[in-house]
Parts: sequence; C-alpha cells; structure tokens
Amino acid sequence: MSCIMVVDDSDLSRYLLEAILKGHGFTTVFATQGEEALSMARQNPPDLIISDILMPVMDGFTLCRQWKSDDRLKDIPFIFYTATYTDSKDEEFALSLGAERFIVKPEDPDLLLNALLEVLADRKMRVVLSEQPLEKELEFFRQYNEVLFRKLENKMADMEKATQALKGEIVERKKAEDKNKRLNDDLCVRNEQLWFANKELESFIYSVAHDLRGPLRAIYGFSEIMMKDTGDKLDAKGKQYLSRIHHGTEKMSCLIDDLLALSSTSRQEIQRKEVNLSAIAASIVAELRKAESGRSVEVDIKGGLTAFADPGLIEIVLSNLIGNAWKFTVKTDHARIEFGTAKLDRKIIYYVRDNGAGYNQKYSGKMFWPFHRLHSEAEFEGTGIGLAIVERIIRLHGGKVWAEGIEGKGATIYFSLT
Repeated sequence: MSCIMVVDDSDLSRYLLEAILKGHGFTTVFATQGEEALSMARQNPPDLIISDILMPVMDGFTLCRQWKSDDRLKDIPFIFYTATYTDSKDEEFALSLGAERFIVKPEDPDLLLNALLEVLADRKMRVVLSEQPLEKELEFFRQYNEVLFRKLENKMADMEKATQALKGEIVERKKAEDKNKRLNDDLCVRNEQLWFANKELESFIYSVAHDLRGPLRAIYGFSEIMMKDTGDKLDAKGKQYLSRIHHGTEKMSCLIDDLLALSSTSRQEIQRKEVNLSAIAASIVAELRKAESGRSVEVDIKGGLTAFADPGLIEIVLSNLIGNAWKFTVKTDHARIEFGTAKLDRKIIYYVRDNGAGYNQKYSGKMFWPFHRLHSEAEFEGTGIGLAIVERIIRLHGGKVWAEGIEGKGATIYFSLT
C-alpha cells in the first residue's frame, strides 16, 4: 500500500485529496508547508509527494528544489497540484526543478489517480529492474497490465456509448436539417410571392395616382375658375359647396402625393454619407418660420449632431418630425420644439420633442400606421402618412422609431440609426 504525502495549507484541499486517495487504497500523511514536509519525509519517506505551490514560509517551488537536491528524497516522485499557477511557463519551471507532473486544480479525480498510478508504476519499475528478481518483475508487469487493460475496457465501453449517442444525434440533426430545408424552400416561395404582390401593389398605386390626377386637376381648376368668375352670383350655400369641392380636390391631391412618397421609400436604395443633422433641422425651421412669420416658437437645436445616413431620406424624416411638432404646437402658448440626442444602451438616440397637443399614450403603437390619425382633421390638417414614411425610412437605415406623449402636454419622437 503506497503512502502519499500531501503538502497544502488549505484544509479543504487536504480533506478532498484525503477522501480521493483513501477511497482508492492509499495511505496519506499531511503537511501544511515546505519545511514541515521535508522534516517529516526525512524521518519517514513517502512513496510520492503531492504539493501545492502558494504556501507560507516555504512555497512549493522551493520545496521541490530542496527535495530533489536531497539524496534521501530525490528519487521519490514529486507532483505539483495547484490552482494558482496555471501558465505554461509555470509548468515548464516546475518540470525543470525535477517534478514528475504539473496538474491544475480542479482536475477530474480519475485523471489525477491515473497520473499517480503512472508515476508510482514508473518508479516501482525502476526499483524492480535494479533490485528485484525477474519473477517479481514479471508479476509486477502482469498486475500493471491488468490495471491498464481494465481501464482500456472501461474507456472502450464509454466510447461505444458515446458513439451510439452521437449516431442518434446525427439522425436527429439530419431530420432537423431536412425540416429546415423544407421550411427554407417554402419561405423562398412565399418571399417570391410577396415580392410579386408588392410589385403589383406598387403598379396599382401608380396607376390609380396617374388616373386620378387628371380628373382632380380638372375639378380643382374648374372650381377655382367658378369661384373667380361666378362666385358673386352664388348664394351662401352655393359658395360653401364650391369651397368644399375646391378644398376636397386639394386634399385628395395631397393624399395621392403622400401615397406615392410612401410607396417610393420602400423601393429606394439608400446612399449613406456623413450628414449634418443640426444644419438640416435649422434649415427646416427657417422655412417654417418663413411660411408662418406671425408665429412665435422657441426652437432648441443641439449643435454638431451628425449621422451616417442618406441625406435626402434623413431630410424627409426631420422635415416630417419637425413639421409635426410645428403643427401640433399651433394652439400652445409659449410653443417650444427641441431636437437633440440621448443615450440608450450605449447607443445614440435622436429625438424631436414639443410641448403641443400630445396624444393618449395607449395609441403609441398605431402612430406609425398609414392613414392613422390621433387628432381629427378639424383640429389639425394632415393625411396621416408622414409618420408612416418616417418609420419606413428609419427601417431602411436599420434603425427603430418610437414615441412618447401626454395628452395636452406634448410628444417626443425618438429614432435610432445604424
């Protein structure tokens, strides 16, 4: 029965090693640091020593150097077992001191025991060859071969189980791959059908827009002529009807333009470059002030805002967002509009904020639907297309757009770009 010396200042490590070693028929002795181990070994040499490296008074490297320089101990195998020194250079240094093995904690108990058996067998073989008769030498080899053969049988059984499990996994994976292929083929067909459906829808939109524009222009033109030439001959109700016809055709024309703009944004290929968003926003505000010179609106545009985006498309985004803010603050005292940035999950988020009419937050999810309006036309004019165009442009840039608002206290539209 081999005696193993364990040198470790950790009670837990010593306890675990004792449990493993005694469970496999070894006897154990313990020391908590190098000097104690040397003193004990010189009195009763063990068959093998397992030592930690980081210990008080004398560390494992120093212990190994003195162990291998002592004539009484140098032939006793020395194994390092450490969780602190794990670099390959540490292992090279340990082996250069004469250690037989360098094992990093926590190692699988079977692997640790195999290492002990190999080292002990190697030492025993050297002793047998030098001191024992041939019969004992052969008996040792027979016993050692039996141990190795049993381990080989166990490994082969484990490998057979793993092979069978792998075969089953391959079959299941092949089934999954076949299923995924069918799904991908079906998805390709559906994508192709969707592409043709979108093309047909675009053609329909352009056809309707083209067919409607001619009659609308005629109605608009004739109604305008009637208002100028014969308007004074109509009574109040007739003038009202004529005005409604004129206004209705004008609104229909705007709606057709917005439909075409919404359709074109889905098909447009973006051409990115560095864009000065602050300058674009300032230009849009200047145009709005020029169109409504009588309005007093406080506008705060953060300077130096840039983005890597399509210049034309991002101008449409800001024109819609700032234009909406301008429109929805028309009934607000001390109207204020702000364009700036914030950080969300380490990403830059752009926003346009106003203190205007706002909206009920429960309708936020519908704000970017085409033709969906949160305010009646009597309150604020519009076709309900602008934010849908914004959403499509931001999506083309790989970003997201969302809104927050409080009814009567304003709204904030956020968007991100990638």
